[in-house]
Amino acid sequence: NGFYSPHGFHTTADETVPAGTPAPIIYMQDDAWGGVDDDHLKIWEATLDWANPANHSIELAQEITTTDFVSVFDGGSFSNIPQLEGPDVDALQATMMQQVQYRRFTSHNSVVMNFVVDVLDPGEKAGIRWYELRQTADGEPWTIYQEGTYVAPGKRSAFQGSMVMDSQGNIALGYISSSDEDRIRMHYTGRFDGDPLGIMTVYEQEIFQSTAACPTDRLADYTQLSLDPVDDSFWFISEQFDPSRRDIVSNFTLDAAQPNDLSMFSIITPVGDGVYTNDEDITVVIRNYGSNAITDPSVQYSIDDGAPVVETYIGTIEPGLSVEFTFDQGADLSTPDTSYSIAVATALTGDSNVDNDELVCIATNTEGQSCQPAGNCVGFGDGVTLITLGDQIDLVTNCSDSGYSNDTDIVFNIEVEEGMDVEGSLQMGFAASEFALFVDVNDDDFFAEDEIVAQELVPNADTDFDFTLDLSGLDQSLLYAGPHKMRLRGEDESTAGDVEDSCGDLQFGRTNDYTVVFTEVLSIEENVFEGTSLNITTLDDNYFNINVSTPFEGRAAISVFNTLGQRLAHNNIRKESNLYSYNLDMSYVAPGVYIVQFSDIDSGSKLVEKIIVR
Repeated sequence: NGFYSPHGFHTTADETVPAGTPAPIIYMQDDAWGGVDDDHLKIWEATLDWANPANHSIELAQEITTTDFVSVFDGGSFSNIPQLEGPDVDALQATMMQQVQYRRFTSHNSVVMNFVVDVLDPGEKAGIRWYELRQTADGEPWTIYQEGTYVAPGKRSAFQGSMVMDSQGNIALGYISSSDEDRIRMHYTGRFDGDPLGIMTVYEQEIFQSTAACPTDRLADYTQLSLDPVDDSFWFISEQFDPSRRDIVSNFTLDAAQPNDLSMFSIITPVGDGVYTNDEDITVVIRNYGSNAITDPSVQYSIDDGAPVVETYIGTIEPGLSVEFTFDQGADLSTPDTSYSIAVATALTGDSNVDNDELVCIATNTEGQSCQPAGNCVGFGDGVTLITLGDQIDLVTNCSDSGYSNDTDIVFNIEVEEGMDVEGSLQMGFAASEFALFVDVNDDDFFAEDEIVAQELVPNADTDFDFTLDLSGLDQSLLYAGPHKMRLRGEDESTAGDVEDSCGDLQFGRTNDYTVVFTEVLSIEENVFEGTSLNITTLDDNYFNINVSTPFEGRAAISVFNTLGQRLAHNNIRKESNLYSYNLDMSYVAPGVYIVQFSDIDSGSKLVEKIIVR
């Protein structure tokens, strides 16, 4: 049914449970999953009889309601967390992380555990949801003593965590972090017994930073934090790249908080790309890692190393707590197609640790990108009026009042055979007109000049004109990686405008955006899907039944993409009888057109079909 990973309790110290005590097995339950109404933890109890295995039994003992969380990344795929100069790596979602650590105290029993969650809405950033459960005596119910969500400072995601509690009740958390601006790193944080509940009060410490990227989405199958049996220090092992894949072993202790340690923890807005104005909110999170309360601290921001804007947070920030702050003076980020470097910082006099005072983010004003250029195609039918390409035949392009039409629900499936040209034909509504066809092969929602795959002058109106796609200048590894947006522009060549400028207005012409899927055609000897049919049946409530009838016997996967080429779901599937079958739940997505892809994991061969979610 998919990839799931519950966990059994692991005894940390020498003292074990009394003989005959059922073995607890715990797993998270997300209300985003089918059949789950509320986020909770579920504990089963396994009774084992090794002398007579027929007496083995397991039963559900408890359901423990938790604070809400979101644990699903990218529809369940294995490519989730960005890294610098490498593919997105696996967050290991739906997994109780190594290990669920149990230990006994005089007054109670404790167990600590964690799993990865998404802490941004909208957007996606991984954090670590962690728990300490307690049991007042053997056989009593488990209850949540404390729960929290650890979020790494800045843009970095925190994931693949591992926790353990020492003999004093202090908790350490080791984890991995990365972002699209950072290589994969190892870190640790923690808390001391008696600190405010639900908070990792120790400022994160870096153990190791990779010198190269992980080359695949598979990262750190094995990661573990253990307690030293002699001195109660912590040992953490995980996977890094230096420059090849290797394990790093580290040993650390937790340091008590310094008196005054105010940190610029994260930037909420602006982040990344967007259409920005001359009065954008700068909103940040400030965190007190010190042991003293801090009252009315100064904070500041600057744009591109300009003069700082200094303001005061009015109020008291208690030890271990965070506050959100929005500057009164907004930032001018209004220049189109411009990137701004925004530096935010705390400015506490006598700060014990200045290393965590500043964060920098890049915000790009994408006005002019993701563009919908204007045109006039009403009076004389200017632009492309008919196109035949791939499996779409005699498709009449729309002419809107604005001269732009979003037709991404129309999908062109184009088979590409090595050494063979891809041919198409079109008609223009006005004589002596020019057209240009773009493919956004890198899926950045911007059509560059080097993404033009066809561009010619068409002499006659309402007459078939044959053209050839030139795909040689596109990155071939991206070309077949999923659906892409395709832009078709046409105009009266003698009037103002340039069809090769993907965002420029056209005096007399039109612009249409479509979706295109390229499939590499293999020879009969190479085509593992010879004699294969991909059939999709629409069921109630936006569920779909996928059946692939094929003589193929290898490892296969099902992926789902939206029309921007973003992968929403990915699951490996196995053949049963003569079919690969998969039940696809699309009830959680917005209505629209989506692409289902069946692929051979080893050769990369693909079959694609379109589905509509209503």
